[in-house]
Amino acid sequence: MPMRITHSKSSRDAKNYYAFSDYYDAGPSQLKGHWFGRGATLLGLEGEVDKELFDRLIDNKMPFDDERLTARNRADRRVGTDLTLSAPKSVSLLWGVTQDNDILEAVQQAAFETLVDVEQDAQTRVNHERGKMTLERTSNILGGMWIHTTSRPVDGYPDMNLHAHCFVVNATKAKDRWTAVDLSAVVRDSGFYEAVFQSRLASRVGALGYPIERSERDFEIAGISRATIDKFSRRTALIEKIATEKGITDADEKGKLGAQTRDKKSTNLIPQNELPDKWREQLTDAEAAQLNWIASKEADSTAEQITASHAVDFATQHCFEREAVIRERQLLRKAILRGIGTADVDAIRAEVAGREWIQEGYEDQALISTREVLSEEQRLLSFARQGRGQVRPLAENHCIKQDFLSDEQQDAVKGLLSSHDQVQILRGVAGSGKTTMMRETIDAIEQRGRRVTVLAPTAEAAHDVLRAKEGFDAETLASFLIDKNAQESAKDGVIWVDEAALVGTRDMAAVPGSS
Repeated sequence: MPMRITHSKSSRDAKNYYAFSDYYDAGPSQLKGHWFGRGATLLGLEGEVDKELFDRLIDNKMPFDDERLTARNRADRRVGTDLTLSAPKSVSLLWGVTQDNDILEAVQQAAFETLVDVEQDAQTRVNHERGKMTLERTSNILGGMWIHTTSRPVDGYPDMNLHAHCFVVNATKAKDRWTAVDLSAVVRDSGFYEAVFQSRLASRVGALGYPIERSERDFEIAGISRATIDKFSRRTALIEKIATEKGITDADEKGKLGAQTRDKKSTNLIPQNELPDKWREQLTDAEAAQLNWIASKEADSTAEQITASHAVDFATQHCFEREAVIRERQLLRKAILRGIGTADVDAIRAEVAGREWIQEGYEDQALISTREVLSEEQRLLSFARQGRGQVRPLAENHCIKQDFLSDEQQDAVKGLLSSHDQVQILRGVAGSGKTTMMRETIDAIEQRGRRVTVLAPTAEAAHDVLRAKEGFDAETLASFLIDKNAQESAKDGVIWVDEAALVGTRDMAAVPGSS
């Protein structure tokens, strides 16, 4: 599950939700609230969260006197922001069945370490003359973190679900004063921080002796089947069911749906200390035996051994596939997820820092590229420039056959057919009728005796859409680039690449005649 970020303007909700955890006065120490951030240290707040002091911060007061914390104290002010970091379901499941509190410690420490990174992106807004405003880096936050162990109840009881609620109070120290914190950079890079957390958690869980394996998103405990995971994911299944019924597919909208449909924690009909037995009762004999084997810590990790160098190579290839310039954190995120379990965050950062990039900006603003990628892009641009006005029109006097085309669509078709440029681009938003215009244009070209080779970046687009639904003799760009006969047949004709925005610079540069 990605890092969830929730801004709060309700003092009451913040106090009620963050004043206690599952075991506020009893149970493992990891489940009690703990202060975090350099800002907390500056205020003399360390160790376990004191409810009274936390409430004072929520009310925008200094923790040990009645002075205001920050200058602005409007009734609708943002009181803070909840950053929620969640463990993979199999990690939660393993803890739920074994009650190994070392797993809780792993989640807590991975969250603390990630918050240190998050803190570096803390900023505040500075107003200048004539209404000019800039963001100033402060690199300090303060807040309380609680580890929660369950999801919301479904049918009277919850499933295990380890997650860290990290509540960042809306305050940061800027030089000699406290002011509102700006977390826009954290929101923007939430995917990067999620990867950092998952990588650190994987390293800690692996160090405990539990086998891990990379998954599509992050990692799981090796040996726990998807069927077992799904059995204890009833809340997720419920949300997916409701989303399907409502036709909701967007991940953010599903998140909102989850908040709107959740049962209250008070609907839990089973005492907290009896939940592990309830969970164990649901295991088949085979599942119980498998979990006991994993808990014995004798199973070997199945994670492929990926070095930091290989992880960065992988990220470089994928990140620059469609873009010539990317944010450094985009590459870091991809490399961290690739190396999860074997190449840690620090090793990957060091590998990226040690490589030669063409770079602009630093830290969270850093943009990078490589000389190879920029050279390929430059060759493509040069080819397009040199081809301006250099060819005869494809079908200059063509009369539109599909008279239902709008004036704008007809103008686009005529523009393509009458152009003297060797490279042309037809650009339009989804639903603008590009495929219909494509049919009219290709028919006109072929009627004048020229062959049109239709290509697409994916098999789905080439075979399922263009070929099966639209009737074009389409192939994937990848198959075309390795088929010498197809390339020979395309000579002296026209190459039409559908959805070209999804094609990487390297592949586009490999198209015969494009460079």
